[in-house]
Amino acid sequence: MKRLTIFATIIILFLGCKKEKTYDTSACALAMKERFKEELTCITKPILMEGQLFKGTYKGEVVYFPNIVCASCNTIPPAYGYTCDDKKVIFEKFEDVKNVKGVYSSCTDSFSE
Repeated sequence: MKRLTIFATIIILFLGCKKEKTYDTSACALAMKERFKEELTCITKPILMEGQLFKGTYKGEVVYFPNIVCASCNTIPPAYGYTCDDKKVIFEKFEDVKNVKGVYSSCTDSFSE
């Protein structure tokens, strides 16, 4: 009976432990994911609408910003982003953001950086 109790306790401990997901990406990208967590959502019905994290270069600075990816939606481009130094950068014209690359996808919960 004592062995059964120890065995059951060990099983409960292993099943009760939930590992936090770790990502293989930069500290800055992780910080930006946390900063924009409210905007980085995934809606699959009735249409796919995904909040993704992007980075680009604006006036010589690397900035991170969220954007909605949706084929059927009429969305406006982001108005601002943040640098890794936590400086808010207002985009005068979003067209001036160059070298835009995806960093994080909310629907797949994965980084591409």
